[in-house]
Amino acid sequence: MRLQDLRLSLDNINPKQTPSDSVDCVAATFQTEKTTNTVTGVTFDCIGAKGSRFSVKLEHNADNKKVLEEVQHLLKKTETVRLIPENVRITPYAFLTDKGNLLSGISVKADSIAVKEDEDEIPY
Repeated sequence: MRLQDLRLSLDNINPKQTPSDSVDCVAATFQTEKTTNTVTGVTFDCIGAKGSRFSVKLEHNADNKKVLEEVQHLLKKTETVRLIPENVRITPYAFLTDKGNLLSGISVKADSIAVKEDEDEIPY
């Protein structure tokens, strides 16, 4: 079986206490093209299973920018913000670096994301 044949969901990468439709965000940033400094997307850094972290990446558009700015504002008041991503795609990867070390991880992308409203305090 190849890595690309694995079917992963948020249940596979989230801590047990996080609902299966949500992610717990700790940072939100714009992705930029290094050479032109042009904004190409938005990234939400989230708490993963066993203390790990993963990023949910979305395209840069007006709606995603609005959510990113809302999350950045909320993160000034609290440590985490619970988000609900739509149409999540999780892709595992593994490759050897030039020095022969194995580098592996996951890529998480979504079409859109929203702040989960009326949420009790997140237990982190």
